[in-house]
Amino acid sequence: MKYTAVTLISASGMLGIGTAHAAGDLYGAIAVGGFRVGEAFDYPTQYAADQAALETCRNQNATGTCSIATRIHNECGVVVERDAKTLFGSSPWYMSGNGPTPAAAEADARKKFGVDTTQPMPMLGGVLEPGVVLDTICTSNAG
Repeated sequence: MKYTAVTLISASGMLGIGTAHAAGDLYGAIAVGGFRVGEAFDYPTQYAADQAALETCRNQNATGTCSIATRIHNECGVVVERDAKTLFGSSPWYMSGNGPTPAAAEADARKKFGVDTTQPMPMLGGVLEPGVVLDTICTSNAG
């Protein structure tokens, strides 16, 4: 899979924009909030990547509340979402993973999430859906 400076995110229809260079240390981030996502990759500093991801997420989120779900440094990052039923309705859970390739990053996130099936949870009500990849990004020099 080839990554470019602008990536469409099918789960939310958002865009993530990064600068274009492939040498040296490169940073990225994925921000989530209010069922929205923002991404940034190929930035010269982690701070710049964080700010760009947060801004992209906030621009797509009516509440403006977003937080960094994962940070990357010369690698790939992924955010997996699993929806759960709670006493108050449904709520998304997010888990992030990192690795040298998109597949490795996804495997890391899924390992952290644990069993990926619809399952009863006595206190929360249960998992409504297995985890789905919300977003995947890589710096140009990943792998």
